[in-house]
Amino acid sequence: MCAVTVNEMKKIERISEEMGVSREKLMENAGKQIAKCVKRFFPSKQKILVVAGKGNNGGDGLVAARYLKRFRKNVKVIVSEKPEKKSLGFRQMQRLKGVEIEVYNKKAFRKALKETGLIIDAIIGYGLKGEPKGKAAEMIKEINNSGKPVLSVDVPSGLNADTGKPGNPCIKADATVTLGFLKTGFKSSQAKKFTGTVYTADIGIPDELKIIYSDIETDFFSTPLSFFMGCVAEVIALFGYFIILPLALRLYAGVELYMIIYIFLWIVAYLGLVVGISVYYYFLPRKSIERVLSS
Repeated sequence: MCAVTVNEMKKIERISEEMGVSREKLMENAGKQIAKCVKRFFPSKQKILVVAGKGNNGGDGLVAARYLKRFRKNVKVIVSEKPEKKSLGFRQMQRLKGVEIEVYNKKAFRKALKETGLIIDAIIGYGLKGEPKGKAAEMIKEINNSGKPVLSVDVPSGLNADTGKPGNPCIKADATVTLGFLKTGFKSSQAKKFTGTVYTADIGIPDELKIIYSDIETDFFSTPLSFFMGCVAEVIALFGYFIILPLALRLYAGVELYMIIYIFLWIVAYLGLVVGISVYYYFLPRKSIERVLSS
């Protein structure tokens, strides 16, 4: 799975919408995957506190709260700021009433922190610019000081998704469920101190976009052996063109033989590439900090 920048992720979401996968559907899938991650990797935690911001990251957390309720978890939701009306986050907040999940304000925050077994951080997503401020910054500090395990949604609140530079303050998560694609900032040594274990969730991005942003092409020549196998294939093709083919034409006249040799050489070159890829993917598996959650 490749890593994308913030601008690339915005573009992926926009194109997904144009291809028929709405932002609301992506948010619904994201929340479901977050809840599944809690169920799978934090099975003993029954009391869950979802701390949500006013943006789409907070909306993801609110959807997760709904699914966690289905999983028979004791869920509380606290918002740093109320989402704007007509926003996706506001719509998700309204839907919580249908499943009897109460939304508390910041006044109940400290009490909820003491009682919870796991905190879901959905305060600020990849759209952060500058440092966290106001109520969001205060809540980040209190979460870090609580000593409770934290699962961050997409990006730990306060972390720059492009550079991996932590803001002041920044959530120190035990684990992060990043949505759709790994973010480029996660590869920095600084970021790893704040992301914890990283899980990549499939949120329903169209397969065509996954292929476009896959890292097969860039990773193919990332090891000496795979690079060597690729070079061998190219050498075979060039050798055929400039040595074998002219020699064959001198010895034997005829278009049919020319075409046979031409096709044979390209088959050999193709097989060389296949061998190179096979050696790379089966004998030299890539190491990754991410684990992929299937839908």
